[in-house]
Amino acid sequence: MRHSLPTINWVRLPDGSDPDQRHYATQSVQGVLRVAAAVGFPSVGVDTVTAAGFVDGREDELAGHFRTAGVLLRNGA
Repeated sequence: MRHSLPTINWVRLPDGSDPDQRHYATQSVQGVLRVAAAVGFPSVGVDTVTAAGFVDGREDELAGHFRTAGVLLRNGA
């Protein structure tokens, strides 16, 4: 059985009013992973919007957040 860890307002998406507007996280990845680990989630999937924020050579940074929290990265649902 799989359970979902709801994240309210995790990512703010562009509203279309500004062509240069980009998505951004409203909560830290570290904070979300700490909560997931604290309530017993052994793994967490990452959506494409969140993962896209860790491109350009920073994939190791995202992986490091998972290691620090003691949570496994699970491929998308």
